[in-house]
Formats: sequence, C-alpha cells, structure tokens
Amino acid sequence: MRYLLDTNSLNNNLIQRATQRLDIFVLKEVEDERTMFGSTSSNLRGVNILHPEAKHVRRLQGLLVNEGDNFDLIRLYTGEGTADVVMIAYILEELEKPETLFPDEYTIITRDNGLIEAANRYGITCQESL
Repeated sequence: MRYLLDTNSLNNNLIQRATQRLDIFVLKEVEDERTMFGSTSSNLRGVNILHPEAKHVRRLQGLLVNEGDNFDLIRLYTGEGTADVVMIAYILEELEKPETLFPDEYTIITRDNGLIEAANRYGITCQESL
C-alpha cells in the first residue's frame, strides 16, 4: 500500500510519521502547492517525494478532458487543486500497466470532498487520516 498525502492532510504530526515510513508519499505538486500557500518546503525534508514523469502528464491530459469543468476538483483560478488532479492521474497511470505481479495499491489521504468524489469515480480509495 502506498499513501499519497494531499496538501490539506499535511500537519506536523503526519509529516513526522511520513519521514519514518516507506509507504507514505507526497507528490512534488503537493509540495509546491504547500510552499505557494506559505509553508516552507524544508518542513517536508525526509518525506518521500514523487516526481511525475511524462507518462503521468499524458494521463493528466486525458483526465483534464474529463474533469476540466469540475471546479470542485480543479481550482486553477485560485492556485488550489492543481495537485489534486495530478494525484489522480499519477495513480491511474501507475495502476495501468503494473510492472510486477503484485502492483502497489494507492490511497489518497485528504479531507477535500471534491477530490474524494472524483477519486472514487475512478476507483481510487481515499481516507481522511492515516
């Protein structure tokens, strides 16, 4: 199991646990979003940061076609929500062609109802806390 943390789930306690566990991850976009809203990225030192690749961006393009008008998920005009849709695209791409017999399962840790609803439509599990 891999847990992806959303910006709204990050707190000092969870960050501390994330530095001690190998199954907790933050996407680079979440780190960027967090920094944009006043937190310093140094608070995430030691946390496993995932960097999306070209394959994830291609998946994101298709996802934006389907979800582009979903303002509960994507709030580009406020600078929020960019990481949300990237998390969904990242997970969908990773699940598409597993390179192993036992592919990782993913759960998004978030309190964002728009993200939860969209992720559930794609069969992605979400929970409010770890």
